[in-house]
Amino acid sequence: MSCVLSCLMGGISGSNNADAAMESRVLGPSMLKNGYSKGYTAAVIGMTSLITPTIPPSIGLILYGTTGEVSIGRLFVGGLIPGILLTVAMMITSTIMAQKYHYEPVNDKKPTLGEIGASLRESVWALIFPLILIVGIRFGLFTPSEAGAFAVVYAFVIGKFVYKELTLDGLKNVLKNTAIDNGVILLIIIFSGSFGYAMVYDGLPQKAAAMITGVSTVPIIVLLVILGFIIVAGMFMEATVNVLLLTPIFYRL
Repeated sequence: MSCVLSCLMGGISGSNNADAAMESRVLGPSMLKNGYSKGYTAAVIGMTSLITPTIPPSIGLILYGTTGEVSIGRLFVGGLIPGILLTVAMMITSTIMAQKYHYEPVNDKKPTLGEIGASLRESVWALIFPLILIVGIRFGLFTPSEAGAFAVVYAFVIGKFVYKELTLDGLKNVLKNTAIDNGVILLIIIFSGSFGYAMVYDGLPQKAAAMITGVSTVPIIVLLVILGFIIVAGMFMEATVNVLLLTPIFYRL
């Protein structure tokens, strides 16, 4: 479920941080209640959240396209297949690991066609949400920033008047949890930004670029070295900072 939900969240939020925060609150307690270990739960939610920024409209793709002067529309189209493949790969991996540690599924039998059809009819308004966003951005009905405002209004209208599950108390809890989650995420970005400023001041990205080109001129080797550098940088800085800081340097290598 986490893999599929992250894939669907890619067409809604486009942020892996938002996806991980949401699934931690929605799926995390249920997984622990059903016998999953805390380590496995955190690993599944954390890893599957990486699917979200791959599926358009992705915040990462928008930032990369803006910084690297690349067509955002082409990036969106290019992100679909990798996102689907990543979803399938993680579904297979999580299934194998669940079987290894003898985690039992919530349902002990496969759903019938009638149950699948009923679930689709019940969730159709949520499932078409990513499609509306992608089509709206692709045909210029609204910008990526406006899509975020549209997502909030759409979710409120559907939750309040269609599913009728959003009460006043529920809305207060949503706003409270949103403020807390955003505060944690922004705190991470603030510290990452400070670290990024220190890197720029010291000229570390330029030195890294010179080191990479000095190692080899073979494209595959250069790509592997860049990926290794990004993995190390990702341990200390948030992805948004990495994109804004490293794209102008590595894009021209």
